[in-house]
Amino acid sequence: MAERVDIFKGVDIGRWEPYKRKIRQLRLPEEAQYKIRDAYKLTQEAHRTQTRLSGEKYFRHLWRTGYSVLYVATKVDTSLDKDLIRDWTISGLGHDWIEDTAAFGRPLPEQPYIEWEDEVEKNIADRFSPRSARSIRALTEPMVNGIDILDADMAKQMQTERLSLGPSEEVLPKMPDRSDNLWTFHPTAEKPTPTGKIKDTEEKLIPIFERVVKDYPKAGNFFMRQIEEAILHLLKRYLK
Repeated sequence: MAERVDIFKGVDIGRWEPYKRKIRQLRLPEEAQYKIRDAYKLTQEAHRTQTRLSGEKYFRHLWRTGYSVLYVATKVDTSLDKDLIRDWTISGLGHDWIEDTAAFGRPLPEQPYIEWEDEVEKNIADRFSPRSARSIRALTEPMVNGIDILDADMAKQMQTERLSLGPSEEVLPKMPDRSDNLWTFHPTAEKPTPTGKIKDTEEKLIPIFERVVKDYPKAGNFFMRQIEEAILHLLKRYLK
């Protein structure tokens, strides 16, 4: 059985209690507990009406991404710095705040996207932490506005560059995010197989993740195995 399944075995996905148990187990400082809870509530509300192609509530994807960090901190690498655990968990929960919600507002008409994103990063940093804000921004695909982000190809390239150039401590939350997206792939008429998702992972993301593995061997290797197992699962299921 793939390890990713084991992370959530017997866990009540989408509820606060599993987070609460992990946080207590880690003995995180009171401020860290408050900020994770704040991020949890903000994510739950900001994505309240959103669903995935499968019909699953989108919040459950974000829940799993954040919880994966807490799992690793309690089961895989117990030496992780508590501030790092806090920031990775917040980033895992909030990695789509900028891209998919109005939790921190939306750009004004004719406002350059990057200018607006600078403001949002500062607001997230003030509320949570500078590192979690930088991480969330690195995981965000910029919005095409025809002003400074001209088309989808430009937006995707900017995100890839951010991940490529960003420090490992800001990039790692992308690993459980991508792992979950692979494991929960849902075919559509437009994309009946996961070929594109697998290619994007192998050609663009895994080279970036290999740098994370060097800097955080235990956590990085664990998430890399999750991704590799997910790809094997998809190949067997859809591309026999």
